[in-house]
Amino acid sequence: MDEEFDFTETDDPEIGTIQLKDLVIVPITISNQNRARFLGKRLWLRKSELKKREKEKIYENVDAVLSKEPSKDLDTITAFQNSVEGISEPEKKEDYEVLHGIYKKDLDGDGIEEKYLVTYATESGVRLQLDRYPFYHGNDFIKLSWFKKRVNRILGRGVAQMLEDLHVESSIQARHRINSKAIVNSPQFKADETLKDRLDPGRPENQVRPGGFWWLPGNMLDKVKAVDMPEQDLGESDREEALIAQAADNLVGASELRSGRETPFDPRAPAAKTALLLNQSSIRLDDFIFGFILKENECLDIALKLYYQFGPDKLRFNIKEGDDTVKKEIEKSKLNTNNIHLHS
Repeated sequence: MDEEFDFTETDDPEIGTIQLKDLVIVPITISNQNRARFLGKRLWLRKSELKKREKEKIYENVDAVLSKEPSKDLDTITAFQNSVEGISEPEKKEDYEVLHGIYKKDLDGDGIEEKYLVTYATESGVRLQLDRYPFYHGNDFIKLSWFKKRVNRILGRGVAQMLEDLHVESSIQARHRINSKAIVNSPQFKADETLKDRLDPGRPENQVRPGGFWWLPGNMLDKVKAVDMPEQDLGESDREEALIAQAADNLVGASELRSGRETPFDPRAPAAKTALLLNQSSIRLDDFIFGFILKENECLDIALKLYYQFGPDKLRFNIKEGDDTVKKEIEKSKLNTNNIHLHS
């Protein structure tokens, strides 16, 4: 028996994040994203996805892309992730790597750069898409935000980079402590030269192990002695690591954000009054997330403009009024304004 169902397919705006390794900026030496010739991201698409977009008249030259097998080469970060997680890529790779983004170029020779939406298959060197930028809002669909900006550089500094030198120094201290303990606590021996043939350390029966014996003549028992290795690292490396952790905390203010109190060793910490501590417990956090908040609002405004351009005549949504949920609707013509904002 055949049954019919109504199926509604929605195409709503999507807001997501891009890993830095998948972000493509040309040239990388610019200081502002408005100066980028190309700004985009890496995508991985299967054969069926490429064919579907060709059928929808979005892509062209798909057969030229499919004529070449996708590359099995991995970027360094992905290779390390797979190694840490103990997984491996399938022998036959299905995903084709493409670059999708905004290209600025004066292609019509009028002396004014235009925006284009471009998709390029990197492995085959084939252009899949070159369209005039289709969005009324005219804004880049990628919004860059920084944890810590650098002067005249498009790439900022992340937490890992800020703490890189401290992590290296901490690792050196930890390795030194481990090596010192291994030298002190691992047995080393000195023996009379006449016992060289009898006590060959390469022979299995002469390996040092719990409950092991060395059978020696009675007059030779005092000819083998353990080398006394006194402890040299009397907690110095532990104290050095504590100082390094303290320096890292002063740099990023991590303990303040966990406890809501100032770090006594941090000269930039809030004052000591209790009320001020409560009011300013997130003062260090604001330094880092302020840029993210602004960019999030910009992304939400772009989503609003996309509803204005591509959405239905009326948008229906729910709002909370006390304990009740109330259904509302708004005409999309009213969304083309800077006085209405979405909030996450």
